[in-house]
Amino acid sequence: MAFTYVRTVQGELISPLKALLGKALEGSIPLENVPEGLHLRLGTTTESGIDARFTGRSVTFRPSSSFTA
Repeated sequence: MAFTYVRTVQGELISPLKALLGKALEGSIPLENVPEGLHLRLGTTTESGIDARFTGRSVTFRPSSSFTA
């Protein structure tokens, strides 16, 4: 998972904060144990964490495997 667009809800970011945020988000975050056929469609932040939306076809979930994003 990688961030390609970041925006503020209110106001503008000051230059040092914008640079720091850009540096922190320049890499990608690996998604582990995502079942084959399932793809991340959208990820947004919430007060409690990240809301992730996935799409897929012929996806099999196995009780013995853990799914963490």
